[in-house]
Amino acid sequence: MRIVVAGLVACVAWASPAFAEGKTIYVARPGTKALEAAQAKAGAADLVFPTLHKALARAAELAQEPGATEVAVLVASGSYEGKAGAGGWALPPLSAPGLRFLILGGYDDAWAARDPFRRPSLLGAGGGTGTPVFDFAAKTRLKELVVGGFVVDCSGRNRYDGDGNLVHEGSRGTPFVAFSQMLVERVVLCDNAILNSGGRVMEPLIAPASPETEIVIANNLFWNDMTPVQVGVGIGWRGQTVKRITLRNNTFLRCWPYNPDPTSSMVGAVTLHNRESSQEIVAEGNLFAHNPGGAFQHDWPEERMPKVTLRGNLFFGNATLFGKQEPGAGVLVGKFGANPQYVLLDAARIADDFGYKVEGNVSVDPGLGEAAGLEVGKAEGGEGHDMTVKGFAHKVSYDPEKLPLPADEKARAFGIRPDEVWKR
Repeated sequence: MRIVVAGLVACVAWASPAFAEGKTIYVARPGTKALEAAQAKAGAADLVFPTLHKALARAAELAQEPGATEVAVLVASGSYEGKAGAGGWALPPLSAPGLRFLILGGYDDAWAARDPFRRPSLLGAGGGTGTPVFDFAAKTRLKELVVGGFVVDCSGRNRYDGDGNLVHEGSRGTPFVAFSQMLVERVVLCDNAILNSGGRVMEPLIAPASPETEIVIANNLFWNDMTPVQVGVGIGWRGQTVKRITLRNNTFLRCWPYNPDPTSSMVGAVTLHNRESSQEIVAEGNLFAHNPGGAFQHDWPEERMPKVTLRGNLFFGNATLFGKQEPGAGVLVGKFGANPQYVLLDAARIADDFGYKVEGNVSVDPGLGEAAGLEVGKAEGGEGHDMTVKGFAHKVSYDPEKLPLPADEKARAFGIRPDEVWKR
């Protein structure tokens, strides 16, 4: 995959290093062609399941077998719920430091290709507030974890008032993966669409298993979520921190501050953490559009931060909660360790004032049309939960035939790439 922005060429290698052949488990709904094809393809009854929770239980068993190098759970398109409709999938402790563990959705009926955005594997989000979608038990140890290709609509866990605004009391976030300080060398979270979450979605709280540990968050759609991502939160292990966290070709669209309040402590779509948990943060090829609280939240002073690279991203219409109307406003929003009020910076000011690498970023209207959502009005009526904003976090619906892709030719290199998904 190649992204070309103002003369900048960034080559993206999705594939991981080759691993020995492992075990593949297939999941498809009962009575589907995909289930029939899986039964013919697998050659073993204990490798084909009509439910995801049974498939993951079998995968956990295989992961503990001596010499296991890879276990892949492949999920056909369709709708899935957890055990008894719980809306989440819990895994037991996996002590397999040499194992590559994959959970991949969006497969076609013949298991020949993945098209997760147009033929989605839809995961239920019931089961109470705050329940993780994938919940790994404490003391899990893996070489690599890849989770990708799923659509999660979190609105079923939320409360909305009569005007359709999200109500925080009774609504909470939907963690996509709960890591529980997993000891791991590489994490890839890719090709997912997560909508309407009332709180943080991705917070890779891991323990780095080596000095080369990396986290890749790529090709995900975060749409109408509360402050959806925090990067660099691993606490370190035996003096090690995550070497690099990469945000690549994600779309952050209409992601909201936790409160509709310009004094709230959580406003940016992506919250940056300090160098005590990661050595480098790289953001490239992402699309940040119509996020009222801004793109990146930056509350630490620069001397406490890791290396930061902002390369070839599109920023448009962010930080409107603060009254900003400039197209490229609100790239960094924060207090930077000392300011009593928020400071909002565009890419040019960041390049001038900070030692970060800032290059090839643009501020053009991506042309998202109706997907951009309702107009964001001025916050009023008090502070915190008492604040009101016109159209605060109204539900959006996922339609695989109407993906929020840029209509403007100059913007098509940014954000999710439905035709360029992660490959085994």
